[in-house]
Amino acid sequence: MLRVLNRAPAADFDPDAFLQRAEYNAALEQIEICLTVGGGQRIDPGELDAQLHISPGEKILSEISRKFTPAGIDTLLGAAGTRLAAHLEPDNACFSRVYATPEQVVRAFNGGVIHHLSG
Repeated sequence: MLRVLNRAPAADFDPDAFLQRAEYNAALEQIEICLTVGGGQRIDPGELDAQLHISPGEKILSEISRKFTPAGIDTLLGAAGTRLAAHLEPDNACFSRVYATPEQVVRAFNGGVIHHLSG
């Protein structure tokens, strides 16, 4: 990411001055990938007419990685107005695929009668 930004015309920062770190955020149950810089950096992305000043030790969040528990999946789907239709996972559990259905459609089919749903 930094090398791509530094290719912009007139960009002038040192991508090698940044370190990539991964930290677990227990409160959000996610791994956060951050870039940190040992010394201060001024990033001038050239034609974008903006400058970014980064203090020593300051973090730039560049990626979030999450793993979900079954209960967490149900919570997220419910908040989105959907429910679990299928959850497929290989024996080694290294990934899974979740299929969700809108909550109102599931209710309509669960009653044994297909209702016309508007909106």
